[in-house]
Amino acid sequence: MRVMRYGLVRAALAGAVLFAALAAGAPHGLSEAQTPRPQEQNFYQPTGEEGMIEGVVNVEGNVPPRPLISMESDPACAAQNREGARTDDIMVERGRLANALVYVESATLDAYNFGPRPWVPALGRRKCRTTPHVLAMQAGQTLYVQNGDRIKHNYDFQTKVNPVFNKYLAPGESFEIPYTRPEPPFVVRCRLHPWERGYVAVLPHPFFTITGRSGAFAIEGLPPGDYEVVVWHEKFYEMRAKVTLGARETKVSNFTLKFPGDAR
Repeated sequence: MRVMRYGLVRAALAGAVLFAALAAGAPHGLSEAQTPRPQEQNFYQPTGEEGMIEGVVNVEGNVPPRPLISMESDPACAAQNREGARTDDIMVERGRLANALVYVESATLDAYNFGPRPWVPALGRRKCRTTPHVLAMQAGQTLYVQNGDRIKHNYDFQTKVNPVFNKYLAPGESFEIPYTRPEPPFVVRCRLHPWERGYVAVLPHPFFTITGRSGAFAIEGLPPGDYEVVVWHEKFYEMRAKVTLGARETKVSNFTLKFPGDAR
């Protein structure tokens, strides 16, 4: 009994000493209640005052025809493209540029949290091509990746911010990748077919779009404020333009890239 009582006293003393030491060390750090936290972003609620920025991405200059892709290394790919397939890097029709990523930057948007768009971004392979060639999505969304082709393909996502994925998919197989952090456009390659090249960009908000063959873009639902419109393309240097958007206003911001002067 005396031994047990002595042990209890020692344990109590040790606990008191530990508590005193922690209390004495408190000034050298911050308690949980005092720890500074990042300013919380409020979810944006539409007010009816939102506006839109629209425009066209043009190319000025003599752009050569898109080169043909040689698929002789894989007869199965060549068989699916008997009429020939051309690269998607610089697609210009009537002076309009396709596959350009257009998005906005603004301190106005930094103060809010915008919920992801109600759609599922998807990337796939068909006829030994990456579709779409350029894809943009919002941080917090999950990317659906599928092999819709008749042969095996590799999906090598060369990210620098988000986790790296490198997987092989048999025909009909699929997998999903959750992207939680914004990241500039990164390359998606196929280690089996080097011409299968695409790009994915992860944006912090839903205000972005990819130009089609018309080169036109429209970014809607923007709160009034000062914006910088950014145009990214894999073969041209980035272009920017400042736009001040008023309540329920539509502003036009056209871009003209010069070939070969602005090509990289």
